[in-house]
Amino acid sequence: MAELRFLRVAPELWRQGIGKQLSQTAISWCRDHGMRSLILNTTSPQIPTPGLYFDLGFTETGRYFKGMF
Repeated sequence: MAELRFLRVAPELWRQGIGKQLSQTAISWCRDHGMRSLILNTTSPQIPTPGLYFDLGFTETGRYFKGMF
């Protein structure tokens, strides 16, 4: 199992396919190294990205809020 965390693209570079390319690279690396599942955590500022994650095959399994740090 692997976990993808803190993937960030600067807002001025959104909608250029950078996040998709980074995500696909991570997914390929996991597959190449025998990972059978990949956990993805996101935060509310990433509102433009849910469609991207669903297009890449991720499914929402739950929501939680840990609190402010």
